[in-house]
Amino acid sequence: MKKKWLKRSSAILLSMIMALSLFPGMNGIIPTVQAAENTSPESAYWTDVDGLKGFSLSDTSTTVGKIRFGLNGSDSRLWAICGVDADGSLALLSTSEFAKAAYGGTSEYSNSDFVKKLTTNSDDYLSTSYFSSTELGKMADVTVKTNEPNGNGGNEEKTVTNKKLYLPNSLDQKSDGQTTIYVGSGNNIAIDVTKLTDTNGFQYYDSCRFWLRSPNYGSSDNALIAAPGYGVGIISVDGCVCDDDFPQIFSILVVPAFNLKLSDVSFASAAEAASSSYSGFKANSEMVANTYTLRYASAGTEEAVISLDGTKIKVTNANEKYLMVQNSTGVYALKIDSNNQTINASDIQMGSAETDKLTNFNNCKVWIESTDADRITTAKMATQAAPTPTYTITAGAGGTHELSTDGTLTITCDGALDKLTGIYVDDKLVDAANYTLKFGSTILTFKADYLNTLSVGTHKVKFQYSDGSAETTFEIKEASAGDTTTKNTTAPSEKDDV
Repeated sequence: MKKKWLKRSSAILLSMIMALSLFPGMNGIIPTVQAAENTSPESAYWTDVDGLKGFSLSDTSTTVGKIRFGLNGSDSRLWAICGVDADGSLALLSTSEFAKAAYGGTSEYSNSDFVKKLTTNSDDYLSTSYFSSTELGKMADVTVKTNEPNGNGGNEEKTVTNKKLYLPNSLDQKSDGQTTIYVGSGNNIAIDVTKLTDTNGFQYYDSCRFWLRSPNYGSSDNALIAAPGYGVGIISVDGCVCDDDFPQIFSILVVPAFNLKLSDVSFASAAEAASSSYSGFKANSEMVANTYTLRYASAGTEEAVISLDGTKIKVTNANEKYLMVQNSTGVYALKIDSNNQTINASDIQMGSAETDKLTNFNNCKVWIESTDADRITTAKMATQAAPTPTYTITAGAGGTHELSTDGTLTITCDGALDKLTGIYVDDKLVDAANYTLKFGSTILTFKADYLNTLSVGTHKVKFQYSDGSAETTFEIKEASAGDTTTKNTTAPSEKDDV
């Protein structure tokens, strides 16, 4: 009895030691540290088209969303998302200047120096100094209206048609002191000028006032400007403000807007486009929240398919492209160096610790991307592998055919006939001339001439579909001595559904 008690006590004591070893600072068995479960990236770092449409500059309470598009010297130009225009395009306002310039000889927008420079020549505003030819194709042609001096002390409406860039407008020509300006083809997407501050990434106030396409009412000498962080003001078209003592010359900026076509935008990520100088892991802290690089839908043949258990990705036709994996921690860029490659989740380490290696791709955004010389990044999202359907032989399994007879052999499978890619006997593709097919779901009938070429014994037949297969067997028997009767080995009571 004493021995039994000692054994039981030892077991209890061992259990207590193992339990205590799970607490920090206690000696014993070291627990295995598990990688944290993946969570999807926040919308500030990855968003779809609907998410882009949710941003605006209409009041100070909303978050400023920005898009990288075109050039600002050697860097990408940033554009603030203002809202959605009537045609579904996204109205954007540059966060920095294109130039410091006078309005021109008159406050008429249609005759302004800005409109005259909307060409692709040299350093004009649509030249390669600002946009690539492909980027220009992503920009909508916008027609805008403005009121211009009519020479009689009043204004008249003018239209400037089909321009890629345009200047924002005021509500009217008497908007001095107001704090709202407008973009969009209908002049109805509001921008709160007090929101255009340096903390939101804009050039700010005194040296950064920019032209509107609005003249001061009835005046060909004065135009309206926007002062970031403050509101609308008036200034001479040559940028000169005069008082009783001396003139003051200001450098007024050209800060245009444009409308971005969204028809072939797939999604956007705060991660900049992958390149040879950017690979491996990049944390959210190394990216700018709500500032996106667009990914356009790829028409290529590249594919990334995540396994059913989520632990690996099979990549095909993606040589020299990048596999991108993004979760709530950051993004990982991996260059693909062959046309057929399998990437394990453990190959992706979302941080510096060993425990930051992924165990699966669940809740991650995964895609393949590449960027061309025109700065257009195309991408294709990974897909999840689908379970292989299970198809069943519903009639005719194990059928027989006697050699030297004209009997046929019919087998039915429940797979859809329009998904059938081939019939195989003993793993060899059978010429379609040797059988007939009918719907219901797949009714296969081998012709006697074909069956009579097969050897005596059991043969395997496989119905191969685009997404699965089914197999059964049939038997070829020796011809009966002196038997010249016709034998039909079609399964009994089968009905063709056409």
